[in-house]
Amino acid sequence: MRIAITGTPGVGKTTVTKKLESKYKVFHLNEMVDEKDLSKGFDEKRDANIVNIGKLEKVLPRKGILESHFSHQLSVDRIIILRCNPSELGRRLRHRYEGSDIGAEELEKKVFENMEAEALDVILIESLQSVEREKVDEIDTTDVDPEKVARMIEMAIEGEKRFEPGKIDWSSWIEEV
Repeated sequence: MRIAITGTPGVGKTTVTKKLESKYKVFHLNEMVDEKDLSKGFDEKRDANIVNIGKLEKVLPRKGILESHFSHQLSVDRIIILRCNPSELGRRLRHRYEGSDIGAEELEKKVFENMEAEALDVILIESLQSVEREKVDEIDTTDVDPEKVARMIEMAIEGEKRFEPGKIDWSSWIEEV
């Protein structure tokens, strides 16, 4: 089974999936794209590679956990979306880019774009267009220890618990901005 662990940058995908590596085969797609030169260009505005999904599909095995903010765009059997309150997400992203060479104005644009995408359920909507609703789980990581989030993912994968999509609602954040 191929499982996508996805979510807006900053929700905790990499941190949490590293905790799953002792039990599952995890593929960190952003690293893979860099290592195997699987991009088809560079998006200057977003300071990110443009992933060649077709090439990436060809090198991925049919089983394992695929971790990335775009993993739900691949051919997968199941999707687990990690979510985070947009205000907390902004704090995490600002902390992540602290000391980087990104200018303050550019950083705020990048952070706001991700906060807005989280509030508008962008990845949830894309995921629900990609697989049946029953194959999508959604986990709020806002105030949850990464160990616990990893356990929640395991419970979802093993069928012990369902984390119904659509129950997390950050839309009021938009009104506050």
